[in-house]
Amino acid sequence: METIYVSQKDMLEICQDGDKYFLRYPTFNITCPEVVREIPKEAADSYMSGEHTGKELMNYAQYGFWKSKKQYTQDESDKLFIEDHPSFILKNPENSRCLFTAEELSPKPLFQNWNLANLTLLEL
Repeated sequence: METIYVSQKDMLEICQDGDKYFLRYPTFNITCPEVVREIPKEAADSYMSGEHTGKELMNYAQYGFWKSKKQYTQDESDKLFIEDHPSFILKNPENSRCLFTAEELSPKPLFQNWNLANLTLLEL
């Protein structure tokens, strides 16, 4: 394994072994003094280009996704959850109603977002 990048500031190394990339950093823990995790080349490149911080790269190596840079309020988070899981409105409608405007809660026509320009009618 060959070291291709060292950051004193973030206290990490990016290593390459063939076509695989690894992130190595200390944990300051006696039982596990160092962590070595495989990361995709794109993650290593985005860190080295300055797009992400060392902390974000370590989080990516551990969980497999970049932490969102947008911090949501509790209401925004609740609203996003309900939009993804609309059945929860039925379980607690009073709490859900306060998150949405009247317009957002009003029923929408079924075909509102459809592009009907190329629609052909079928004869029955």
